[in-house]
Formats: sequence, C-alpha cells, structure tokens
Amino acid sequence: MTRRELSQLDRELSEYLEAMVEGLGRSERRRALELYLTGLLLDGERKSVEPIAARLVEDEAEGDAAAAVCRRVGLER
Repeated sequence: MTRRELSQLDRELSEYLEAMVEGLGRSERRRALELYLTGLLLDGERKSVEPIAARLVEDEAEGDAAAAVCRRVGLER
C-alpha cells in the first residue's frame, strides 16, 4: 500500500471506530472497546481479551487492567 492509501485507511478505520463507540457512554467503556477492536486487527493467534491487552500495552499491570475493564464492560463472554 502507498502512504496515501494507508492514510486513507487510517481515516476510514478511525471513523468506523468512532461510530462503534459513540453510544457506549462512559469513557472507560469507549476506551475498552477501542482497545479490543484494535487488538482484533493486530497480528496474533489468540483474539481473547488477555492476549489482546498484553499486545496493546507495554506494562504488564496496564495490560491486566485493560483486560479487567474489557471483562467488566462485557467485551468477553
């Protein structure tokens, strides 16, 4: 992909993400869904909350906290 195509894709994905989270209300719910959706798009075999959270943050404690928020707002069954 060219830089222009990547830039366009980034804009489109950002707009899509905003449409997905706009009705969630609380900021932590919005952030949890943003992280989860981002994680689904990343490389990685496991797409459950814990592995996704671990890939998205540098600090293990932060990953545990992100996974806990995702579970609390119902992003994992």
